[in-house]
Amino acid sequence: MKTTRHKYDIVILGAGCSGMLLSFFLSNKKTKHKKNILLIERNQSFVFDKTWCFWEEKSINTLNECINNSWSNWILCNNNEKIDKESKSYQYNQIRSIDFFKFIEKIINNDRNFEFIQGVEVTDDCIKKNKIFFNNSEIEFDELIDCRFIKENLPRNVVSQIFFGYEIQVSSDIKSEINFDSPSIISDLTYDDNSLFFYYIIPDKKTNSFLIQATFISKKSTIDFDKNKIHEYIKNKLKLTDYIVIREEDGLIPQFSISPYYSYLKSKNGGTTHGMVKPSSGYGFLRSCNWAQIRANRLLNIKQQIKNQIFYSYIYNFLDIIFLEVFKENPKYTYDLFSAMASKIDGTLYAKFLTEKANLVEILKVIVITPNKLIFIKKALKVLFNN
Repeated sequence: MKTTRHKYDIVILGAGCSGMLLSFFLSNKKTKHKKNILLIERNQSFVFDKTWCFWEEKSINTLNECINNSWSNWILCNNNEKIDKESKSYQYNQIRSIDFFKFIEKIINNDRNFEFIQGVEVTDDCIKKNKIFFNNSEIEFDELIDCRFIKENLPRNVVSQIFFGYEIQVSSDIKSEINFDSPSIISDLTYDDNSLFFYYIIPDKKTNSFLIQATFISKKSTIDFDKNKIHEYIKNKLKLTDYIVIREEDGLIPQFSISPYYSYLKSKNGGTTHGMVKPSSGYGFLRSCNWAQIRANRLLNIKQQIKNQIFYSYIYNFLDIIFLEVFKENPKYTYDLFSAMASKIDGTLYAKFLTEKANLVEILKVIVITPNKLIFIKKALKVLFNN
């Protein structure tokens, strides 16, 4: 596929979550001097292969057009204890990847300053200084933003969030234990020497369907899991026998920090490889969104006040690294932390802490309720002094 220009102000590699969000914010900014932008994606077309969920303040409504479901309450469950969380100021949003991609694709296709080409893979060998070579074409650029996922560039021995799931269709007249009014973001949490394990259930009341994922947070990069166990769980725990599997949704999310002194908000590049996934939770959509807004403003020379955001990004990065170090020591310690957060803090603080919006006083409240403090302190000192 040929491009219409030989030189672009900005070239974005990778039309995944970060690349598309950056494209969206660049296209949406009203500036006097428009940039010519080229977005390159290796895949030929978009598919519905993932679902993103994230907490967000109700007053913000980022990409409201793409949100499939929103909830002001959610469920946490372990040891047969069901805990309902509710927030008046935060909501838990769900976005289907295909809706997100199609929405932004339409916007950038209607922007005469944007060009989007698919089915072209750009490797590092194709990039020479300020030029890209592909399909017998030579493209010159002023700014290159790399949002590709490159597995080989990930650190070794990272914690992996591995999930196996189905989207399930249920008849409206069938009774079950599924709560179609609230997502169960952690159900039946357990642990062993290598992993935390829980079920993640996201309902869709409009279609009487739900997404269920068997989720491992593991020291291992692969998990031998029999997906029939999901069907057993649906039958025995959710009391449901009559249903249809609409699609499968499996995946692996690497959970890592690039360094103890890293702020993803200052990154030139986006995507999982460059730290857009929160190391302690595996959530990535909101971080990608925050990064994309800031990066777009920088590229367009728009002034912004982000010192406070960057300050807190360093603090949360440090806390995330401690979490990962404690997890590697013994998953039981992080199991105890999850259980304490479920039972001892309210829904708003829960959402603020996991979205890195909690202030220093609120962070301290979470630290106070953290069990096994000594092991967390030891790991904090290890991170600080690199021992």
